[in-house]
Amino acid sequence: MLPDKAMLPKPSFPLTSLFALVAVGSLAATTLLLLPPPSPEKAKIVKAKSSPVSSHQTEKKRQVAEGVLSFTGNLERHYTLKSGEIREISLSLPQPSKFPPNAKFRVEWISPTDKIPVIRKTLHALDTDFFCLYRASVAGVYTLRLTPISGDAPPNPNDVHWRERGSILKLTSETSKEALKPDASTRFSPLVKMSVRPVNVGTEKEQERLRTILAVEPNNTPSLAQPITLTPSEGETVKTWEITGSSDEQEYFDGGEAASDTIGKAGEDWFRLDFKGKEPRLFTAQISLPGQSVVARVRVYRPSKKAEGVEEFFGVANPRRPLFNEGQKTSVEEGRDPNERNHQQDESHRTEISRLFMPGQTYYLRVEANAPGYQLQLRLLPPAPYKNPRLSIRQGTYNQIGQVDAWLSNRPRGASLERRIRDTGNLLGTGCMSCHTQSGVWGPAAPFVSGYRPENVQNYWHLINTMYECLRPTNTLKDAANNTSLAPLDIGDGPAGTRAAGFNIVQLERFLTPRKLHSKQQIRTANFVLQTSDPGGINAAGPGSNVGFVIVNTMASEIL
Repeated sequence: MLPDKAMLPKPSFPLTSLFALVAVGSLAATTLLLLPPPSPEKAKIVKAKSSPVSSHQTEKKRQVAEGVLSFTGNLERHYTLKSGEIREISLSLPQPSKFPPNAKFRVEWISPTDKIPVIRKTLHALDTDFFCLYRASVAGVYTLRLTPISGDAPPNPNDVHWRERGSILKLTSETSKEALKPDASTRFSPLVKMSVRPVNVGTEKEQERLRTILAVEPNNTPSLAQPITLTPSEGETVKTWEITGSSDEQEYFDGGEAASDTIGKAGEDWFRLDFKGKEPRLFTAQISLPGQSVVARVRVYRPSKKAEGVEEFFGVANPRRPLFNEGQKTSVEEGRDPNERNHQQDESHRTEISRLFMPGQTYYLRVEANAPGYQLQLRLLPPAPYKNPRLSIRQGTYNQIGQVDAWLSNRPRGASLERRIRDTGNLLGTGCMSCHTQSGVWGPAAPFVSGYRPENVQNYWHLINTMYECLRPTNTLKDAANNTSLAPLDIGDGPAGTRAAGFNIVQLERFLTPRKLHSKQQIRTANFVLQTSDPGGINAAGPGSNVGFVIVNTMASEIL
């Protein structure tokens, strides 16, 4: 079945920035090669423009708000903001080579009232900058402060770790106060780049019209949630909103709070969703991350009488529309994707969720990106079934990519990462595509060959990269297999996993030319197929689930 014209790409459609990344004091764009076609219902991606300094500002004030300073101890700068004014705050230490061993610094943005939480971050040689967009909730004098952290400083009360603390903390200790003092002999006087400047993110009406939102602090509690009005379209149409945000106030390598469920923790963004629809609509939220390696989570809440004022919302089960899992009835809330359940996972981190929103209700979206920048896509569409088969294909493709990517992002069997500094090298977990999750690439490949295009582009790229890179870079029999051929599975899933990866590559390359290095990987799967036989009865998924005959005869033949 051919897609409608709205789903077909235009030959002259230029490469545009689909994924906006907030990092290191600027809004940069990563250009992607797979693009959805333009559509009047698609939200536009725009970059924030730095507004010029008002003419009444003096040159002296201009230098205080933005410039390069020499850090000779505690550093403070003060800024007077009116209520509602937005500032782009950036601070970096561009000379980490001059730091004493293990030196750490704390940067803080402090509001004039205790009711607004302090934004703080720890800087060090491996994470030397801080960036955020900030909207002044109250008028007054705000303070940007930089302070050295010495060995006798009190520990961070929010220093919570999900699993082990990591042996890196046993090897290093924080620098003493004496070593952090500016001294001619050590030449420790690092430069500091500071910038606090006005930025124009558009009015609320503009953002509502374009359905493009920039996340601004403070928004890390339900009471400070950033408001978004969701008004669905009529009929069987999909309407999207794009949110570009940053969690750069969270330390990059050792964020340390992924396990904590405490509302208001660092790096968390809350959005209030006011649903204006007259009929129920299926709501989906999916987060896209650059260089994805650690878990992320998106959750939906609704108002409640609890102390926090909100409670997590999953929906209501509908006994008239039961869902089935492997032939058995299962109780799943209507609108919630059954794949959101934990499968061989200890944690419930999900990067893609869906809920059924009811008319006139208010919901809250809680985003834990655990990354300096993220793109969050919100969608509203009627719940299935659909009269238009093209919408069924479009939504099925979107959901397949999102759910498989969400499962791989929260690695099973204790292999998911909540901190980049965590001790790990587990190829079985962190580098494996597994067999069934290969379907995240080959399943959508069929509609893409027919002219459809991915709408969750960054997530599909993540799956493609994982598919190619789960194969070992060698042609020898021992190492040519999928990573799951390593102990403790030994030869276990290697024959099946490698054939699944090779079959996956065949489907993808029918419509997408691989990168140069990736183009060599299929040779390795072919060599492995020629050197191995039927994996008969060997499969990591458990007894009774092996389909060795199909794997050998179907997948192997397509690869060769």
